[in-house]
Amino acid sequence: MTSPTPFIIRIDKIVPGGYGLGRLPDGMVVLVRQVVPGELVRIRPLARKKHHLFAELLEVLEASTDRIAPRCSAYGRCGGCDLQHMTPAAQLRLKCAALEENLLRSNLPEETIALLPPLAAPDHFGYRQRIRLHADTSNRLGYHRFQSHEVEPISHCPLARPEINKVLGCLQALPAHARLLQQSTTLELFFNPDRATVALLLHFQRKPRPADLAAAKEVANSCPELDPILFTVAGQGIFDRKGRQPAPGEHQLSFTLPAAVTGTTPLVLSWEVGGFCQVNLQQNENLLRTVLAWARVGAADRVLDLYCGMGNFALPLSLHAGEVTGLDGQGAAIRSAARNALQAGRPNCRFTKVPVPAGLRQLLTAGRTFDLVLLDPPRQGAAEIIPLLPGLGAKRLLMISCDPATLARDLNGLRQQGFTIQALLPIDMFPSTHHLETLTLLER
Repeated sequence: MTSPTPFIIRIDKIVPGGYGLGRLPDGMVVLVRQVVPGELVRIRPLARKKHHLFAELLEVLEASTDRIAPRCSAYGRCGGCDLQHMTPAAQLRLKCAALEENLLRSNLPEETIALLPPLAAPDHFGYRQRIRLHADTSNRLGYHRFQSHEVEPISHCPLARPEINKVLGCLQALPAHARLLQQSTTLELFFNPDRATVALLLHFQRKPRPADLAAAKEVANSCPELDPILFTVAGQGIFDRKGRQPAPGEHQLSFTLPAAVTGTTPLVLSWEVGGFCQVNLQQNENLLRTVLAWARVGAADRVLDLYCGMGNFALPLSLHAGEVTGLDGQGAAIRSAARNALQAGRPNCRFTKVPVPAGLRQLLTAGRTFDLVLLDPPRQGAAEIIPLLPGLGAKRLLMISCDPATLARDLNGLRQQGFTIQALLPIDMFPSTHHLETLTLLER
């Protein structure tokens, strides 16, 4: 079977997902990775769909001035990054343009979606405070390749915190760690900001045995930055390196928000190992500054935080508002949020473990109303709860989104419920990738 005929095309723009878009001579849309708008490239078709085809880059014939050499030696094979071949300024400019075009194509009025100048990331490398790695059949650690379960081995990840890379190098040199990988093909490394240590979570196929615990002890003795080493076993929970099951919340990570961010006093936020926290803590602080400025809450205001997690937004808001209610369906997140409120001395915070749609209906049945609603839904968005929001009586709503498609859908849904877009801020939470976070202020 012969290979598809290569083509030469000009790249017009970057679209959501990080693909470059060009056209064949017959007008067919081509999507290709690792290109820059304006470039002339030789490509080979990979898969033809009804209205477009995917292609691979063979050669850059005319390079853009925005093209740079990627820092990572695995770039192009590893599935983790897709924009590392562009200057930081070009990355952000093109991500914002793709977001704006996506919103316009969703029939949102142009005057309602004028993007504010984006929050650029202060660091394009060394920002990720957690990574998930996989092991190949030779016990080499790496990321999955693009749209594949094959592992691309790495010895260093430029996006990860230096502390994580130091531990990664230590692990890969240890025979004891290779023995652990016989029962664990996936592991996670979490940086603990307040202690400057790194937690290791091994996804084990069975309950750890004495030989596994001995290997974990060897690893701990060789990598003093590792604390703790934990095993997670599907259906059986978490075990520590002594073979016991720690109490919920016994092993936590934490960071401290300075007074310059909270506007009053430093605030410690903790979450359980394996739980969720923003991967880019510098940009999280910048996001929080904007949330607090846009919230404009005072001592008489009631705030509802939906998908509240461990209280990343609720706790800082509680320093200014009269009352904060948080809902989340994740038990570990709610445990952490309640613990954070107790340790911070914030009796005006109440957190409830409940699926958010069910929790909202309970609040409406009870006749509860709020002055501000904040929602930070998962990637699939908030379509199910948007029709319920007007019943809460809030005049202001803050929404965080990490997906342009669901953002467009949800903004249209909120407009149908009487909300109007007041401000839309892009946040570069994930430099070197096509992902772009947004914060939107709406009023009713």
